[in-house]
Amino acid sequence: VKFLPALELMGKYPRVIVDEYSGYSLKGLAFSLFSRSTTDPQAVFSRDHGFWDGLDYGGDENFMYIGILAGIMTAIGLGMRGRRHWVTCTCFGIFLLLGFGERLPGLKLWQLMHYVPIGASLRVAQRFRMIFMPLAAVFTGLGCDAVCGLVARRLRIPHASGVASVLLVVAITGDMLCVNAPTFGFAFIQMPFEVPKAENFH
Repeated sequence: VKFLPALELMGKYPRVIVDEYSGYSLKGLAFSLFSRSTTDPQAVFSRDHGFWDGLDYGGDENFMYIGILAGIMTAIGLGMRGRRHWVTCTCFGIFLLLGFGERLPGLKLWQLMHYVPIGASLRVAQRFRMIFMPLAAVFTGLGCDAVCGLVARRLRIPHASGVASVLLVVAITGDMLCVNAPTFGFAFIQMPFEVPKAENFH
């Protein structure tokens, strides 16, 4: 409903972004994926430019906690099923590289995006996580499937694969809920605020 009108509006009134440095560093990406801390990353990282270290913007533009277990399952899925699902794997890789933004050495995908129609309005490279994380979740599921299949073959116990799959889902989901519980605590609460009284208002 809103997508096409928004494209038309951006085409008529483009917001051209110039000299706006953004993107994940390797340490920043690892912190956003695996750190259980809810500390503002700007208090942990410098805004220095570089591929190894540094982070731009606050937690709202960076955080995407998945946890160590989900990360391992994702790596297994990419390693064992990536070739079979090469299209999804390729798309994941492209959007992950775009998430590194201007920090990515050599291949300047982020800069090339600004030559695409409406691409000049792109400001924060980390927002590409909204695309590469669902793709990563596909490989998380494939990794869990591969592990459960291995458990079933090794143990040769009836329903071992089903039990392992349930345990993995509960462990990953429970960990994410525990880490994000403080955020849920105030996410839907509208805090009251004072409206200043203007002298010309009666």
